[in-house]
Amino acid sequence: FIAALLLLFMGPEPAFWCFVAVIERLLPRDFFGDALLGLLVEHRTFSELVDAKLPRLAKHLRNHCVQSELYATRWFVGIFANTLPIETVLRVWDVFFFEGAKILHRVGIALLKVAEVSLLACDSQGALLTTLQEEQARCLDCERLISFAFDVSFIGSLPKHRVAALRAHHRREVRRELGWESEEDVPPARDDGGGLPFAFRRASLPGGLPASDGTGGEGGKGGGGGFERAREGVERAAAAALKTMTPSTLALPLWTHQIGGRRADFAIGNSARESARDGGRAATTPQ
Repeated sequence: FIAALLLLFMGPEPAFWCFVAVIERLLPRDFFGDALLGLLVEHRTFSELVDAKLPRLAKHLRNHCVQSELYATRWFVGIFANTLPIETVLRVWDVFFFEGAKILHRVGIALLKVAEVSLLACDSQGALLTTLQEEQARCLDCERLISFAFDVSFIGSLPKHRVAALRAHHRREVRRELGWESEEDVPPARDDGGGLPFAFRRASLPGGLPASDGTGGEGGKGGGGGFERAREGVERAAAAALKTMTPSTLALPLWTHQIGGRRADFAIGNSARESARDGGRAATTPQ
């Protein structure tokens, strides 16, 4: 879903490197590792913040055995791209690229706040999860959501050092529960598929041109296959994800964006078209 949304606004190579930046630099570490250690830590950090900001709702969710893993995993791993309407996702991503991973907590708490009245009226685990899913699907007022997320009287200050301290505390707890006494015991992320690992390094395109990561210099030798496999994987995921990301039958223009000398007009709806002018040629995204 992350790759699909990126490919709406840029070509495969920039989308790939942007995807790498999101995974390696913006999201918490070990978010997509073998043990999902970072994701487990994020859930516990988020749950503690919900306890502090929405104590009544947090108690209600616990009483019905609704842990954050049951509803927030899709929020975190897709950065809300596969749960919120596309208009709202784009607004959340605007803030995500400026604020970083703590926006996961702010928007998550804001979503619970928006749905609080409906959730408190539920009397079972199934009803709670269904109601929350319905509420987030109806969350078309992105400005209201962002207002809740940054409401000083509600969430208040959420400095990075506080979030980092919470993550460090819960990371130690989760690590010990998994049987790892120190960070050296945590298994590193692997790349068993033979593709390009998630790291900032140069790869060669099929024609021998360097796939630049923005740092300049020559492309690495022998990396073309890895990049191509990674790109093909991104495009396959995007093709599948795009089918579920359009919220309505409307085709509303969003904006015109300039990328590398190409003009791209974007729209939302059952089709997402890119009108490109690059040497007189027009390109269209997969339908």
